[in-house]
Formats: sequence, C-alpha cells, structure tokens
Amino acid sequence: MLRSFSIRIFVLVLTILAVATVGFITVRQLSQNLAMASLTAVFIGSHLGLFCLLTKVWLIDKFPAYKAFLEKIPGVDFGVPVPDTIRKQVVVPRNDKVKRSVVAEEEPTWMVDNTDRTEPFTLGTLAFEPPEPLGKSAVPQTKPKVKRPAIDEKQFIQGANIGSVPTLDRVVKSQTPPSVENAFRKSKSVERQHRTNVLLDRFHFICRILKQTNQEVAVWTEGELATLANTMLTPQSEDKDMIAILLPQRVVRVNCQRTFEFEHHAQVLHNILLATGESLGVTFVNSSKDEITGQCVVNFEYQGKPVTWRFSEKGNRLSDKFLKSTLLWVAKRAQGKFLALDSGDYQKSFVFIPEQITNALVEERISA
Repeated sequence: MLRSFSIRIFVLVLTILAVATVGFITVRQLSQNLAMASLTAVFIGSHLGLFCLLTKVWLIDKFPAYKAFLEKIPGVDFGVPVPDTIRKQVVVPRNDKVKRSVVAEEEPTWMVDNTDRTEPFTLGTLAFEPPEPLGKSAVPQTKPKVKRPAIDEKQFIQGANIGSVPTLDRVVKSQTPPSVENAFRKSKSVERQHRTNVLLDRFHFICRILKQTNQEVAVWTEGELATLANTMLTPQSEDKDMIAILLPQRVVRVNCQRTFEFEHHAQVLHNILLATGESLGVTFVNSSKDEITGQCVVNFEYQGKPVTWRFSEKGNRLSDKFLKSTLLWVAKRAQGKFLALDSGDYQKSFVFIPEQITNALVEERISA
C-alpha cells in the first residue's frame, strides 16, 4: 500500500514538472525572455501542486460526491486508513532453523480479545441490569396509619406555633360532614334565588306604576321586561335605577369638564329641561365664560321675562353650586325631583321623577 502510494506521488510530481517545462519552453520561444519563462514555469508548477494538495486534503475529505467522481478515473483510488487499535501483530513461534515473523492481516472487531479491558460505566448499562433479589427484610410493609394529632384550641387563641397547626378554616372544612356542606350551599343558592325573585317583583311593580301614570315605558311585553332585568339590574339596584332603565328619556348626563367651550352652561341647562319632558316656557338660552377671571353668565327668558344668572368657576370644571341650583330650579317648576345615579368624576347622571310617580309609589307601598 505504501509503495503504490509513493509511486503515485512520484508520477504526479513528474507530471507537474513536465507541464512546467512545457510552459517554460513555450514562453521562452514566444517572448525570448528567460526570466519570464522561468517565472511562468514556477507559477504553473506551484499552482498545480497546490491544486493537487487541495484536492487531496479538503475536497476529497469534505465532499464524498467529488471523491466518488475522481475514483471513476482509471488508476485513481483513495484508500481508507485503518485505525491502529484494529491492527494486531501476531508473532509465529521460533523454529530452530528458520526465523520468520508474519504480520497479521486485519481482523474483525469481534475477534479481538477484550477480556483485560474494563467496560466503562454507562447509564444504559445501569438501566438494563437485572434487579438484585430482595430479602425478607426488603419486603415492603403495609404503611401504618398515622393518627392526626388533636387540635389544641389554646394554640389558635394564643397564636403560638402557627406554622405547624392547620388554620381554623381548614379544620372546620375537614370536620364538616358533606351533607351539612351541601345543605349550606343549597341554602345559599335558595337565598340568592329569593333575592333575585324579590328584585324582579319590584321591577314589575315599578313598571306597572309607570304605566298607570301614563309614562312612556321603554318595554311592551313581558319578554322585553325580563331581558332588561337580566342585563341591566344588579343586586344593588334601587327604585331610581329601575325608573332610569324604564324611562331612559328622563335621564340627563352632565359633562363636568370642558366648561370653556362655546355656551357649555347653556347646553347643560337645555339638557336638564329636556329630561323633564315638560314645556316650562324657557327660551333664548345663552351663556358665556371669561377665560381669565372665570366669571360665568347664563341668560334666558322664562315665561317672557328675562333671567340672568351670574357665578364664578375655578379652572375647567363645572361649578357644583350652578349644577345643584339649576336642578332644583327646573325640578321645582316641573313638579318633580332629580335623583343622582351612579356616575364617574367627569360625568354625572340624574333621573327626573315626577311627583305623580312618587305619590303612586308611596300609596302603593302604604296599601301593601
């Protein structure tokens, strides 16, 4: 193997030298310059040598397809090196007359004697080892039942050693029989259902009172009434909330910001008048606000007579005094009252309830 390899290298070197010599002679004849011909020969020889080295060291080892293509050329063969661990030298016993040694050929791995070698510890070997036999002492015993210690009430009262003592809620829950717990849940659901039924009955009662007083209720059928109750009522709903749901045209929403906008106070007064549904004879409403001093003026005519309100506001927030005075002034002349609803900081909501609705609710409640 080594001899054939040396012959191939020798032939390759001769080929490179021959190609370089041909290049030298050609350039010498064409240019008549010895230096240029010598440089050309060196250039051709060095590049051919580097190309052969690159082919052997990098292309053949990295690209098996390129190696297979080169092996198709007659006489080209790249042998596979054999590791030294597989080789083994066998010495033939000495003869009295002839001494000779024979180099053993390559043997398969299963013929190599590995008795002296220690097998490395691997997780796979450990995983597939058969289990050791169990003795009598290793037989698992039945797990003894552990009795729960009695709970000391003093520890709950004094708060000593809280980490080792279960909480009172857990103790009560663990000691509560399932039947008692189910009964407790059932009573809770019954109580919740009872509250819901009471709320629905009250909602029906308010709707009947509003229809008796000839109000424009927002529902026509029992199904619409049930839908409003399920979607808009809460356990905290009061009579005023139910009236606001059934009479949305009697609800006024006041914006407490942007008071510097054009005639903002006049718009607030106009919305409050619309919520009453009454024609109070208020006309020609206009307002103004001084951005520097905060002085506000509201002008309108009430039953043909001019009325002027003057007040001051700080910043860009609606005056609470103006809002309360306006609600009282309009409610007194519309024969009713404004009740505040749940609202935010920037917007306040009120519902107008006429006196006839209030009187009907009071009479119905007294008779009931």
